[in-house]
Amino acid sequence: MGPLRRFSGQQALLISLAVVVSSLLIPLRATTCALGGCPDQPHFGPAETLIPMLSRNGQQCEADSYVQGNKPYPVDARSEAYGSCDRYAEDGVTGDCILYATEQRGVVGVLVREDSTFDQGYFSPVGASPHVFDTRVTGTTTPENMNWYFYYEGLRTLRYRASFAQTACLMPPAWKEETINFRVLNCLPMWNRTTPTAPIVHVAPQTINVYIDPTLWPNMDTGIRQAITALNAALDPFRGTTQLPTFVPTTSGPCGGPYCINMRAGTPPGTACAGGPITFDPSTGAVISSNNYWPVTSSSMTWGVNFITRTALHELEHHLGLQDNSAWCPLNSTGSVMGSPIPCGATSGYPTSPTLSDITPIVRSVYGGQSTKTCPSTN
Repeated sequence: MGPLRRFSGQQALLISLAVVVSSLLIPLRATTCALGGCPDQPHFGPAETLIPMLSRNGQQCEADSYVQGNKPYPVDARSEAYGSCDRYAEDGVTGDCILYATEQRGVVGVLVREDSTFDQGYFSPVGASPHVFDTRVTGTTTPENMNWYFYYEGLRTLRYRASFAQTACLMPPAWKEETINFRVLNCLPMWNRTTPTAPIVHVAPQTINVYIDPTLWPNMDTGIRQAITALNAALDPFRGTTQLPTFVPTTSGPCGGPYCINMRAGTPPGTACAGGPITFDPSTGAVISSNNYWPVTSSSMTWGVNFITRTALHELEHHLGLQDNSAWCPLNSTGSVMGSPIPCGATSGYPTSPTLSDITPIVRSVYGGQSTKTCPSTN
């Protein structure tokens, strides 16, 4: 026990008033101090080492990873630093506050919030109140965790705050802060590549001719053309900063070489509604040639234009680095055109234009050279 220090009743009252005023300015803990009681007096320790953590399926998410919206991600933070806090008791005779112990603490409070946008620079709680992790213990860190849900797609910043100075009453304004950024999508991207370290398959960022076989059904011609228009329109806003391909429909062909994709009448592989082989350079992922086959049958003649548009987008995006995605993509209108499998001729349950889950990984990662990390790892 350290030496006793005595405060007058007037000093104790001032300390109590300071606690009350402070509590009106910053979030209260679940336990509140009685009016006139003796508060803890925090003494700040060395600079804290705060390690923010987010995980899914047991995998810790690295900064700038793609994460999936509306899925549970355990969120946590750790620190190995210490701080000390003097504790006081009230003298039963005089009402003065008397120091009776000094205790060592690890991180006694961690506050985590999600920014609504990266540029706003302020904290906007996801729920009605801040999420506070109380790890008030003696010794090294004993973290608590909870599931964090990202409800909006786009760039999101998790900001972690921790303080030695939290008392049983107050989460004080003096913090150690760390931030970590993630890209939130409804569908985690699956990359079109042969191994997790192989180059991603892609066409050159130039004009790519799309040959549409004149013997295809009229509904196929219309749907493929709509897909080309929709894909170009989705890529157009990013052309000023990133070199991207432009797709041009043509009936002159078939064509060959790396700047051509053939949409031909024929039998697709396996049970696919359409599709075919893409030949590419394994050392770079660059497409060398491509043939997609569409069945000209009595059944396919009845396929709706929306289904054909979605299927053509799906095949074109194989050439932009994305793979079939049944594991990490909900089959709905806000998912991705890479979501699969879709029954041939289906009339609903899929988007008919590229979504953020399609365009973001294509622009940022395949052609923009930014991170391809996903959490959890997809392929």
